Amino acid sequence: PIAQAIISYAKKKHIEVEPIYHVKNYSGKGIEAQKRGELFFAGSLKFAEENGIEIPKELKMEPETLLVVLVHNREIIGAVHLKE
Repeated sequence: PIAQAIISYAKKKHIEVEPIYHVKNYSGKGIEAQKRGELFFAGSLKFAEENGIEIPKELKMEPETLLVVLVHNREIIGAVHLKE
C-alpha cells in the first residue's frame, strides 16, 4: 500500500516512474529491486540500518511519521515522510 501511494503521488506530480526488475519483498520492511542493472532498495529506517546504511540525524527528526528511504550504492538518495 505504501509503494502504491508513493507511485500515485509521483504520477499526480508528473514525475516519471521507471520500471524496476527482480523485485524482492521483505515483508514489513521494504523492497529490493534492480533499475537499469543497478541495485536499489526502499524501506524503513530500521531496514536500512539492518543493511548497514548510515542514517543522517536530520532524517530521524519526525518520530510521528513513517519514513521510507531509497538507497543506492549504500547511500540514502531519497526519503519520504508519510503521515496519516
